[in-house]
Amino acid sequence: MKKYILLDNIRSMQNVGAIFRNCDGSGFEKIFLTGCTPTPVRNEISKTALGSENTVDWEYYRDAREVIEVLQKQKFSIYSVELHERSIDYKALYKNTPKNICLVL
Repeated sequence: MKKYILLDNIRSMQNVGAIFRNCDGSGFEKIFLTGCTPTPVRNEISKTALGSENTVDWEYYRDAREVIEVLQKQKFSIYSVELHERSIDYKALYKNTPKNICLVL
């Protein structure tokens, strides 16, 4: 199973760096950066990413819909990440979904 993250219009470079670092530590293979989300190489991202921006694969697209369409053709299950009373732990997706997944932030 492949695990990807899509960051759509995340403005904070420190948050982008932290997401790179967390993806590296939790086994996500690729990050799609879209919209106004800043891309490496930038000191503000690297400072927080601690080198993970060099080990986690990433691509930039202007429009998140383009990425989602490509991933859906590849049979990925797409999930949005949100805090809600009916939210489930993303790790539960691994047990319930045998498909490749992409989490949208």
